[in-house]
Amino acid sequence: MIAYACFVTWSALAVRSLILAISESKGIAGRLMDLLLCLIFTACAIFTFPLASNLIQERGLAALIVFLAIWLPIMHTVRMRLRNPHEFNPGLLILKALFLLLLICVSLGATMSVGYQNLTEDQPVLKIIMTGATRMTHVDWKPHNGTPQSQDLTEYEVLIETPDEKPVARTYVYGDQVAVKAKIMRFRPEVNALGIHSLAHVEYIFNGYTTAERHNMLPHRAETIHVSPAWIEPWQNRFWGYWDRVFREERSYWLVKSATLESTFFPLTDEHNMPFRGSYLLTVNAGGLSGVPVP
Repeated sequence: MIAYACFVTWSALAVRSLILAISESKGIAGRLMDLLLCLIFTACAIFTFPLASNLIQERGLAALIVFLAIWLPIMHTVRMRLRNPHEFNPGLLILKALFLLLLICVSLGATMSVGYQNLTEDQPVLKIIMTGATRMTHVDWKPHNGTPQSQDLTEYEVLIETPDEKPVARTYVYGDQVAVKAKIMRFRPEVNALGIHSLAHVEYIFNGYTTAERHNMLPHRAETIHVSPAWIEPWQNRFWGYWDRVFREERSYWLVKSATLESTFFPLTDEHNMPFRGSYLLTVNAGGLSGVPVP
């Protein structure tokens, strides 16, 4: 809320300076000063906008109330300024300077606070649900340096949803664990401080085992999952082309700290080899991919 209030205030001050530069009767030096202030206030508004965007999306009514509560008084001062000839007042100038100094301090405080959250808080990507339901399936495979195998294996139902519980996929997986593989793009702390999070692009899920011996002896299977709508994926693929260049060390970008491939595993069975029932949030933060149990 504080970050949003700062953004609204900076944007209102920018518009105020622009109106005064255009409409108020003054010399060229005064108009240039107002235009310079307009550019400075606009830059501050752009700087604080990423911190305020979440409130606009999640609490539209509250955002509208704060917007009107700040804009209406500032626009009223513009109206009064245009009606009455401007006279230099040292006391008023000091008050304005103190107000701007306070606004700068509050904006920086909000930036540091949100930046710290972006460095430490997990951002949900998917919800992974192990329902405990099972079925049998026949699998033929050949282990490395082994003989061909043919067995009936237990498959465990896994539901994949968005963090707001919209269905993404429903599948059955055999093995001890189910894993999600994703491309991760981390940004520098300076970028995180502006409200830009690390990005994750989920590629597919696959099965896993608790020991190297079981991993070498038992079969493997992977399944692609599509989180985004089909019409968006071609555009996303273009963006993730930058990830490929950084991952292969063909290019480097100052804003990007690293590009990695990561997998997070979730249990299909408990310590008694019984079907596991539970759910996790697949999350990403400045440290990478992780899983958070859902109570």
